Amino acid sequence: MLSRQVQVLVVCSHIMKKLIFNPASLIVEKFLDKPKPLKNNIPQWYKESNSWTGGKMFGRGYNPDLKLCMSFYDALTAGYSIELFQDMYVSKDIHGNPRIDVSEQTPLGSPANMLSREMNHKLPIPEGFHHQMYTWNLPFSVITPKGYSSMWIHPLNRFDLPFYSTSGFVDSDGFSLNGNLPFYIKKDFEGIIPKGTPIIQVIPFKRDNWTSSVKEYDDVANSKLKYIMRSSLYGVYKRMFWQKKEYN
Repeated sequence: MLSRQVQVLVVCSHIMKKLIFNPASLIVEKFLDKPKPLKNNIPQWYKESNSWTGGKMFGRGYNPDLKLCMSFYDALTAGYSIELFQDMYVSKDIHGNPRIDVSEQTPLGSPANMLSREMNHKLPIPEGFHHQMYTWNLPFSVITPKGYSSMWIHPLNRFDLPFYSTSGFVDSDGFSLNGNLPFYIKKDFEGIIPKGTPIIQVIPFKRDNWTSSVKEYDDVANSKLKYIMRSSLYGVYKRMFWQKKEYN
């Protein structure tokens, strides 16, 4: 039978922190679904990818493919997704500059606006993107527990998206107002960015103070870890080291 101390530890290990989405207006609260965990918005190309190059393992398992990399999966599915709430059409004007249009202005307002070219003019432009900067009008902010902040970043590993969102950290245990997050559009993109496309990935994290150092090289410890990793053909990291992350 578990001791009282162990029972308490087991119960505490299952207590989940709560992130609250704060709508920017009553219209947002009534019209939009709350943002979803990113695990519910996995792109089709990842679903269709393989665990093994060529579709099956051969030899000694030296042909792992994307789905065997749990680090990639963790980044792809971490946190929550702020999604585009309206179809957005991107075309080019007569000067070759991107132009954003929507079918009609909704009660929520426009999902994006153009920023003055004088703003952030020292910020380096991502390679392959147009120099004109736009901003997402975010319908939600977040409230995190005491001591927790939130990262607002371009969806990780989503190189397929025709835009690139800039990043920001918010101490969201004390500040919770919706805002704007700038983004760039790929130079060669024209077409529809559909409603429901993830535009921002929100990841809560605990604030801590850190120092750093360099560990003395330990050949025995490194050799032992290499032995453990090579003792099975595949999946050692997932079975022995990986910790499942829950975002609901």
